[in-house]
Amino acid sequence: MEVGLRTITAFATLALLAVCGCSSIGHQDIILIKSSDYGYSPERAIACGGGSEGERKFLSRLRGPAGENVSVTQLPDCCHFRLPAETGNEQGHISRYELRWTGIGEPVIIYLNGFVRAPVRIPDGLAMAE
Repeated sequence: MEVGLRTITAFATLALLAVCGCSSIGHQDIILIKSSDYGYSPERAIACGGGSEGERKFLSRLRGPAGENVSVTQLPDCCHFRLPAETGNEQGHISRYELRWTGIGEPVIIYLNGFVRAPVRIPDGLAMAE
């Protein structure tokens, strides 16, 4: 029975990955699912994990909606929050970045959380390089 459950779980995981089209940044999976508000507010920050390095890796692959290269400007951090004691840090924050690309009118501001690691979803209106 245990082997059968593992087989079903493995099959379901592979099916989900095939449907979502996952790729990887380091050890981080990026699920190419679009969400209308994900990444555009501090409450729905992109959970890329990996601290500043994780944020840089994520931003280096981010593209405009038609694959345009994106110019990234870091803005002041916001929204400080307490971290669990086992992390070794007392406080985390949400990072803010301004994005521009050829053909965009107003720049876009996205929010990243380098302190929380979760499958990353691409914000609506953006794309990810291969």
